[in-house]
Amino acid sequence: MNPEHFPPSHAWARMEGLGNDFIVVLAPEPDTPVPDADAARTLCDRHRGIGGDGLLWLSMDYDGTPRMTVLNADGSRPGMCGNGLRCAARYLADRGLAPRDRTFGIRTDSGTREVRMLDGDHIEALLDVPAFAPEDLPARPAQAHRSHSGDHGTTRMALDPEDPPGMLVSMGNPHLVLLDDTFDRSRFKDLGHRAQTHPALPEGVNLGWARLSGADTLDLDVWERGVGPTQACGTGAAAAAVTASLAVGKPGAWHVRQPGGTLLCRWDGPGTPVVQVGPARWIATGNWPTISR
Repeated sequence: MNPEHFPPSHAWARMEGLGNDFIVVLAPEPDTPVPDADAARTLCDRHRGIGGDGLLWLSMDYDGTPRMTVLNADGSRPGMCGNGLRCAARYLADRGLAPRDRTFGIRTDSGTREVRMLDGDHIEALLDVPAFAPEDLPARPAQAHRSHSGDHGTTRMALDPEDPPGMLVSMGNPHLVLLDDTFDRSRFKDLGHRAQTHPALPEGVNLGWARLSGADTLDLDVWERGVGPTQACGTGAAAAAVTASLAVGKPGAWHVRQPGGTLLCRWDGPGTPVVQVGPARWIATGNWPTISR
């Protein structure tokens, strides 16, 4: 890491939402450049950097509205991150940069998202309105297998002939959700690798494997684009809740259980956003090392 990329005296934090962990940095000025991909990869390295699934670069715009830019551990820049959004909200509220007693907005590459602090370490976030058109991801169903259209403009497709078809969902970033109780975990991990370079998914995808485990409960694993398997994925949980709602023909609230814990996702149906409730916690804070010149 070149220390000139960052203000030397500025502190960083490590935060997590259900084990999905981030380095959080508050830029000193609204127009301070976002770190480049190499810097993000170095910082997120768990052996030679601070370590994390991604970097959250926060800034305060000139009108006082906070902004969150996300860089994945591989240096790529997704439009949104659900767990990161809650961590950003907790960071801003705890540092007195955002209100604790009312809803406030955070600008992201996918638009402004509203958040609200709840009791304890829980935060409510108003996520995107799900989009289903292949061009919204983007995706090329013609280059996949068994692709077909469904209700509400949804598209399902399989990446390989032997795999179950998944549903395309954009939550400000791309998801392909397989709702299948019998899919094999080792095949899912292999498919997660291959999905990132599949011709039907020119920009990669967050691959979710969801299983119905109760009337309002889902079990979910996610292979996150730019990261790999993670403890939790906020937008992935939202995409899984949307997929399950359409599968059972009844929108509503879902408890989405992931390796790192459970998120509550509520969706009232097409044209409405997903409301998500979950925790965000501090892990540690630190300062950039003093550099001898």
